[in-house]
Amino acid sequence: MKQDNLQLIKAGSTSVINALGETIFSFSLSLKLLKVTGSALGYGTSLFIGPIVGLALAPIIGKIIDKYSHKRLALISEALLIASLLLYLLAYSIGTNILYTAIVVVCAMNIFGRLFSITYLSSTPQIVSKKSIQRLNSIQTTGVSMASIVAAPLAGFLFGVVPFTWIILVEIFTESLTLLFTWSTHFNQVTVEKTATGDDEKVDLVKVLKGQPQLIILTVIAMVLNLAGISLQIGIPYVLIHILKYSTVVSGNVQGILSFGVFLGGIVITIVEIKDVFKFERVTYWISVFELLLLGFLIKFASQYTLAIFAVIQFISGFVGAISDPPVFTYVQEVIPEKALGRVNTLMYTMVQILNPIGVLIYSSAFAVVDYRILYLVNGLITTILVALLFTQFKKPQKNA
Repeated sequence: MKQDNLQLIKAGSTSVINALGETIFSFSLSLKLLKVTGSALGYGTSLFIGPIVGLALAPIIGKIIDKYSHKRLALISEALLIASLLLYLLAYSIGTNILYTAIVVVCAMNIFGRLFSITYLSSTPQIVSKKSIQRLNSIQTTGVSMASIVAAPLAGFLFGVVPFTWIILVEIFTESLTLLFTWSTHFNQVTVEKTATGDDEKVDLVKVLKGQPQLIILTVIAMVLNLAGISLQIGIPYVLIHILKYSTVVSGNVQGILSFGVFLGGIVITIVEIKDVFKFERVTYWISVFELLLLGFLIKFASQYTLAIFAVIQFISGFVGAISDPPVFTYVQEVIPEKALGRVNTLMYTMVQILNPIGVLIYSSAFAVVDYRILYLVNGLITTILVALLFTQFKKPQKNA
């Protein structure tokens, strides 16, 4: 029990520190690109590039995670991420084209950051005992939200008062601390069974996924909700800064409210016990749909309260996301064979984000030519229809052989 508590502290600290630096840097970089390009597409560069990189590398990342030592992979990927940031700092300092260098560093951060994140997620059963898995997932979710509560408004403030170089240095420092905490965390050594051929490995993964039809449907629905959610990530800062003429500090504060919702949701999900994961997820996903639909109608018919509406919607979105994610993570970590956990996590992680580039292109273009009030209403209606159709395929789970 004492060992579990120590591991929970180390893993939670790793997540908080990593999220703090990454959020400050990503938000500041997005603001920098928005300022330079003057378009929502510039702001959404990281949202556009990340899923493309993830999709291209998904098969490789999953196999690497299932084949090699998780701790060693986490340390190597974090070290490479730090090296990439140091090179970016050098390139930025000598005045290289900011858009091109931003694209390169975003690619590097998505490659090495994704490898680190999925490796760490797949390592949960190695870090704590089975009874502490959901607790760790909840602590990490809550910890990340606490960091983001501070990071989003702090990034908006820092962006306006300090050189961007200092923000890069902050990210390098926090990633270095992440590396140190990961090195100090104990990972139980798990012997991963090697399959005779690559075909056997594929068959094994297919067999695992066939036994989890509800998990697949939930992942597809999450894809749709994530796509619709791009309208918030792209639209809220664009509408507040470029249309309503609020400051970057106000925009950062509104986005920080999402993290406050995640914080409260993380506390709730740590306390409650979920008996039926799929029933619970169905309810939370419908709440997410209702939230987008409500946003559409409120923005359309009460646009004078846009700032307050955005703030409330961000809170609801954060709260629902916080209570819906940990039970799924816990379910996957408990029922998926450990030798397939890396590939399954990589597949789910990639699927959820795979539509992001399309979403960035659609919403970036749409916000430039369509009234945001109409856009949010249409977004909510289409999302409701798609999710309703997908839930008609929500079948009872099969038991693994």
